[in-house]
Amino acid sequence: MSEYESGLLGNARLKEAELIPYGFHRDGDDYLYIKRICNGDFELHIKIENSGTMDSKVIDFETQEPYVLYKLPSVHGDYVGAIREEVKSVIKDIKEHCYIQGDHTTPNFFFVRDYCLEQYQEELEYLWHDENCILRRKDNRKWYAVIMRVSLRKLGLEEDKKESIIALRGDASLIDNECIFPAYHLNKKSWVSVVLDERTPKELLIQRIEESRELALGKGKKK
Repeated sequence: MSEYESGLLGNARLKEAELIPYGFHRDGDDYLYIKRICNGDFELHIKIENSGTMDSKVIDFETQEPYVLYKLPSVHGDYVGAIREEVKSVIKDIKEHCYIQGDHTTPNFFFVRDYCLEQYQEELEYLWHDENCILRRKDNRKWYAVIMRVSLRKLGLEEDKKESIIALRGDASLIDNECIFPAYHLNKKSWVSVVLDERTPKELLIQRIEESRELALGKGKKK
C-alpha cells in the first residue's frame, strides 16, 4: 500500500464480507475491483488483500499503459487533478461501504504500523471484532505485539482517558512508569505495556519492538 492509499484509508479496517457485494471479485488470495473512469478513458484497478491493505492502479484504456502521476502530490494540473479526484472518490466510497473506521488515532500507532510493514513486511491483524490488533512474526507466527485501547487508569495512572497502548514482550525490569508500564491483560512476567501517545519517543518504540520480535523467535535462536 502506497502513501496515497494509506492517506485515504487512515486507520480504517476491512469488512471483508462486504467486498463481493460491493463489486469486487476474487483474484487469487486478493480481491479486485475494476471501474472505468474519466469518461471511459482510463480503467481503475483496486486490489485489496485480506489484511485490508489496498493498492490502486490506473491504466490508459487505449494504450493499456499504467498512469502513475496521480499518486505523486508534487504533480499538478487540470488533467492529473481530474484523474486524482475520480480515484479519490472511488476509494472513499469503498472505504465507506467496506471498511470500519478505526479508533486508534495517535501518530505513534501509524508509526508502528508503517515501521513493521516496511521493516519486516508484517501487517496488523485484527483477530477480534473491535479495534484491537496484533503483530506476529511471519516465520513462526508468534505474536510480538498487541495493540489495544484502554483507560490509562488500568496502567496505574490517575487518568480515565482511553489511550492506545502496545503490549510487547519484555520483563518487568523495563518498566519506568513513564512510558513503559506493567502488562495489561497479558502475563506481567513476560510482557509490558507501552503507551502510544506523545510521551513515548519513536526511538524507544523501535528498540522495544525489535527486542520483542527477537524474543518471539524463541530461546537460543538468532534471526
